[in-house]
Amino acid sequence: MKTLILFYSLDGLLKNLSKTMKEEINGDLLQLQDVKNNTGIYDKIPYKSFIEDNLNLETLREDIKSYELIVLAVPNWFYKLPIGLKRNTLGNIFSGKKVALFTLGKDLKNIRDKNELFFNSDILGTINLDIAEAKDKDGINKCKIWIKKMYEKGIGKTMHT
Repeated sequence: MKTLILFYSLDGLLKNLSKTMKEEINGDLLQLQDVKNNTGIYDKIPYKSFIEDNLNLETLREDIKSYELIVLAVPNWFYKLPIGLKRNTLGNIFSGKKVALFTLGKDLKNIRDKNELFFNSDILGTINLDIAEAKDKDGINKCKIWIKKMYEKGIGKTMHT
């Protein structure tokens, strides 16, 4: 099953975990990036792109068209409704796709936000690792086990459709 691991990483931790997942399931990697060249002092504020919706979402529509499973690896507040991305943009891009959500940071239990943002997607599963856990061997193993499970679940759903 063709799988894309789509991630946003400021400090490199999510990038490394995404690479680990890629190796486990032989998926492809794509990093969310700013579409604006942030040059001012205010522009250097971490995660400003989410608040102002400056990510490369429109170009994603073509990039992800051929993928059956999208693994979204992001900070845990990424799809919180009060800040960030245009909800319809992201929701429409993932519409009809199998999606697995990997978040990093304090678990905010934002189930309502996930359901509202990914309104027409098949959410196969979610996992949240806190930062300390993500840096340790057990956390990395937990990540490996989870991604294999999501991949197998996606294959199972593909066979039944």
